[in-house]
Parts: sequence; structure tokens; C-alpha cells
Amino acid sequence: TEGVWGLGCDPWDRPAVERILTLKQRPAGKGMILVASSVDQVAFLLERIPASLRDQALRHWPGPVTCLIPDPDGQVPEWVRGKHNTIAVRVSDHPVVRSLCEAAGYPLVSTSCNPAGRPPARTSWQVRRYFNDRLGWLGGAPPG
Repeated sequence: TEGVWGLGCDPWDRPAVERILTLKQRPAGKGMILVASSVDQVAFLLERIPASLRDQALRHWPGPVTCLIPDPDGQVPEWVRGKHNTIAVRVSDHPVVRSLCEAAGYPLVSTSCNPAGRPPARTSWQVRRYFNDRLGWLGGAPPG
């Protein structure tokens, strides 16, 4: 992602999300971020929020800014939201993130590539050190 290596998957694929949580040893209640390639991919979340909040998000996207968007109707699965009634959302300008989201056709879960309590991976070497061969795919461009 924009700052560090990340892990991601289809947010509506519960086993995939649970696998990331298990790999990271991350509590499910913390929730995760949705990253998108365009505002259109997260329009379903922006439709019901106040215009001022929507305008604030749109001023910062695409880019490295994550916004907390209310999701009182549970449009995003609880296994992504965690214990929250908001969802963290970012419309990324990172070329690999954008490409993956465009290929999927929807936003993806994103979280830093590290076990809980460890510094986020900033190199592919750190990713391999943390997770060895337990990842489905390792590729893309370096962060930033």
C-alpha cells in the first residue's frame, strides 16, 4: 500500500478474511480497512452519509488518507468491520492496489503485512521472514 506492504483479500470471502486475521494473530474485533481503486467502488457506502463527511473524503481521495465511514446498515460484513459500526475506507492511488481492486471489480480488505505487535513489513524480505510460505501470493511493487 502507500506506506508499508499489505495483506488483502475479498471482503465478502469470510474464510479469506479469517485466514488473514489468523496469519496476523489479529483480534477480529479490531476490524480492517477497505481499499478501492475509485470512488465508484465505495459509492454504496457514501450514499447515506452527510454531505460534509462525503465531501471531506472526496477532497483526500485518491491518496493515502483513510476515512471512517458510518455503516449502520451493515453493508460491509461484520468480519471486516469488527466490533464497529463504521468502516475504514481508502481510495488508493498506489498502482498495485488500484490494479488489484480494478481486476476484482470491488474494494478489497487491506491490512499491514505483519504479525500483531510487530513492525509492519517495509521490504519483501520482511514479508518472507514474517510469513514464509503461508501467503497465497507475494508480488507487486514496493510500498510508496
